[in-house]
Amino acid sequence: MGLWAWALPMDYDGDGDMDLLVNCVNVSLFEKISQKSDKVIFKHGGPLSDKMLVVHTTSPTFIDWNKEGIWGILVGAQDVHFTTSRDS
Repeated sequence: MGLWAWALPMDYDGDGDMDLLVNCVNVSLFEKISQKSDKVIFKHGGPLSDKMLVVHTTSPTFIDWNKEGIWGILVGAQDVHFTTSRDS
């Protein structure tokens, strides 16, 4: 993912466990598929969009715009543009 990558934990797929959204030129999903006492296993689901959102890093965060309990994603870029998905 790169030097500046960081992970945002959220239950992206609604199955009750924490997945990871990782910033990069897009936002990549890592879905939690299992957990043992000392290990958590994630499956890389790929980027959330085919579009390159920024040159080096995005800044994803989750937000419930319409307060219906469905989390969306707000993605900020270094050029001050924003992209939303799901609950928009």
